[in-house]
Amino acid sequence: MTRFAAYGDEATKQALIADIAAKGPVYSGWLTNAAFEGDLSPISQTYGLHPAFVRLMPALGGFGATDASLPFYGSVLESLPVGADTGALARRFLLLAWTDPAHGVAQRLPLGSVLAAGEAIIDLVRASVTARVDKKTWRAARAALAKARACEQAPEAAVDLVLSLAWDLEEAPGAAQDAMLVWSSQVMTDAAAAGPDTMTEEENQALFTAMRTHHEAAAAAVPDLKPGNAEAYERFQAEMGRLWDGDPAGKALKARSDARGVRINAKVAAWREAMQAQLLELAKAASLAAA
Repeated sequence: MTRFAAYGDEATKQALIADIAAKGPVYSGWLTNAAFEGDLSPISQTYGLHPAFVRLMPALGGFGATDASLPFYGSVLESLPVGADTGALARRFLLLAWTDPAHGVAQRLPLGSVLAAGEAIIDLVRASVTARVDKKTWRAARAALAKARACEQAPEAAVDLVLSLAWDLEEAPGAAQDAMLVWSSQVMTDAAAAGPDTMTEEENQALFTAMRTHHEAAAAAVPDLKPGNAEAYERFQAEMGRLWDGDPAGKALKARSDARGVRINAKVAAWREAMQAQLLELAKAASLAAA
């Protein structure tokens, strides 16, 4: 079904793995924030990786925000055999957004028309692993879920995630990245709501106002603050500290917000680590199947 076969030869495979490990030019142009807007088609053409897989990898790795995903990238690429169908791999992975016991959305949807429409989309994703599903069928499935959502109450984020899966990855490979962004946003929202100290809308607004006011005042106090001026930045940070110290109520809100951010980041990191492990297992299974 796909014209993409991984690597082409072992030397190409090892060259790619070495570049990623060294954070070389391929890494920089692919597995970082550059993936948001960049043209990643050269990666597919040079290394035989399906465009959906190419879009999936940086999103699952956090777009290079830290080096924590470097071992994951290397392990997945090493596990994939020469000639592997990474399009099928991407589709199998995205099914986890529905099926994963801890993070999938199947269990979030109530019995009824929304769940039925979601299951119909997932059936198409499963079918697309081995056969092409035409554009008209995908469009009809999205329309059916949208119609069900309008008539029946269901978690908006869960429905959005299922809709993000309902695309032909041959025609719209960027949908793989979009699905990952929707999924990670849902994890963040859930983490924020589940914390022991959630903040009200009024508290969030008060914190935003205080942050803006203090930032503007500190910037005015350090007029030479410019990118690359480390000494001015230190003075700016000191001024921000002084302003927060003079605002006990705002400082308390900031401390709560910072603690919430730590909790959210920890939950997102745990989700990312779990999903990376799932993709690695799928890659290993592809290697065993090719043996």
